Amino acid sequence: MPATKHLRVHPYSLFSRFLCWWFNHRVEYIAAQSGSRDARKTAMGWFALSVTYALCWVLSRTIARRPADQSDLRRST
Repeated sequence: MPATKHLRVHPYSLFSRFLCWWFNHRVEYIAAQSGSRDARKTAMGWFALSVTYALCWVLSRTIARRPADQSDLRRST
C-alpha cells in the first residue's frame, strides 16, 4: 500500500520507473508461461518472478496478520 500511494503522488519518479520495469519483466514472463505467442521468457523475467514471490512469501510469514485498511487505495485521485 505504501508503494501504491507513492505511485499515485509521484508517477514519474525513479522508484516508479523501477517498479514499472521490474513488473513488466515479471508480467511478460507469466504471459509466456500461459502460452501467449507475443511474450518472451527471459532470464530477467524469471528472476523478477522468483524474487517477487520470495519477498511476498517472507512478508506473509513475518508481518502481523491483521486486516488491511484499503480505503486509501479505493479513493480516486
